[in-house]
Amino acid sequence: MLEWFSWVLVLILFIALIVTLARLRGLRNVFQAELSRRVAEIQLQLTLQAGAKLEEEKEKLMRMFEQRFEEWKQKEMENAVKVELEKWKQEMEKEIRRDAIKGSITTLLGRVSEQIAPLYMMKELGVSPKDLRFIGTPIDFIAFKGLSDGKPEKIIFIEVKASQTGSLTEKERYVKSLVDAKQVEWITFNIRKEVEKAFEEAEKAIAVEVKSMKEAEKLTEKPVELVIESEGNEFYEWLVEEFQITREEYEKLDADAKELLKKEFEEMERT
Repeated sequence: MLEWFSWVLVLILFIALIVTLARLRGLRNVFQAELSRRVAEIQLQLTLQAGAKLEEEKEKLMRMFEQRFEEWKQKEMENAVKVELEKWKQEMEKEIRRDAIKGSITTLLGRVSEQIAPLYMMKELGVSPKDLRFIGTPIDFIAFKGLSDGKPEKIIFIEVKASQTGSLTEKERYVKSLVDAKQVEWITFNIRKEVEKAFEEAEKAIAVEVKSMKEAEKLTEKPVELVIESEGNEFYEWLVEEFQITREEYEKLDADAKELLKKEFEEMERT
């Protein structure tokens, strides 16, 4: 009986051992599956992080490349612009020199032509230089032909041109159109009345100024007279107190005595 019980106990222990081993194997499988899953997740995260890092580095490299490329392109464009600008400056300097020379020649010709024009007018127009009057603007000359000889014939408006085209300015064309339309008239403008009126107004203004100056002088003279009178009263009072001399008696004294009394009075005032 005891032996049979021992075998049963051994069998139970063996079954329990088998069950325990089976459970341990199941737990190991679960652990391995969980471990594999976690490893896969970690690998996925590492892959994603590596991909993001790679994309970030890639974008950084692309931005740096684009920046370098833009700098290079801008530098090349600036160099090209500088080269073209230098060429343009050289060409323009030649043109400017040429235009300046032309302008200087034209200016000199204009000035010289205005000076020598009277000689040619005498030959071409029969106008004596004595009959020419230089105006300058809006036209150069007005000629009173024959006036110097006492036989005036006509009045001529003259504009001198030294350019090839000889074109008139806008104001010169206006003057020419008025002359052509005979819109010219004579006016005798007498300003005597205006001058007399101006003189009268000036005289009135001077009279008012003189009057005001005299009034101002009177105002300034009054205080001086009062001061002198006041000082005189003090002097005469001092004469009465010190020497019992009245004003009338003082006036009868000779000049030396008067001078001596005045000096004593001045010394008394200073002390």
